[in-house]
Amino acid sequence: MWDSLAFMHIQSAWGRSLINPINLLFHRFVDLDVTTIFLVSISLISLLFVIVSYKKLRTSYLIFCMYSLLIPMSSGFGSMPRFALVIFPIFIVLAELTKQRDADEVLTIILALFQGCLMVFWSNGFSLVI
Repeated sequence: MWDSLAFMHIQSAWGRSLINPINLLFHRFVDLDVTTIFLVSISLISLLFVIVSYKKLRTSYLIFCMYSLLIPMSSGFGSMPRFALVIFPIFIVLAELTKQRDADEVLTIILALFQGCLMVFWSNGFSLVI
């Protein structure tokens, strides 16, 4: 028998179900382990960055960004950094912001520190899902 919604039905095998992303954000702040804080913070940073830079993005890019963030968030925060990493309009806005030398240096330092933290987490065996 053909199941056209098999991709949705199989999500229960990974412990995923359809959840309101806003309720999930507030509920997840109760669980304060490193992995949850990392996943929620990446989700919030990506979402806030898209919302703040809506004037710099075309409407089609803004719709793509919101769709690409809210659909994965509606099933939980697992693998959220992986989903947020491929949203290319965020990189377009970052390129526009870093045309100024000061902003470029600040962003480079912040991202280098972030990469260092991820390396420390990885080498200590934290199970951050990326």
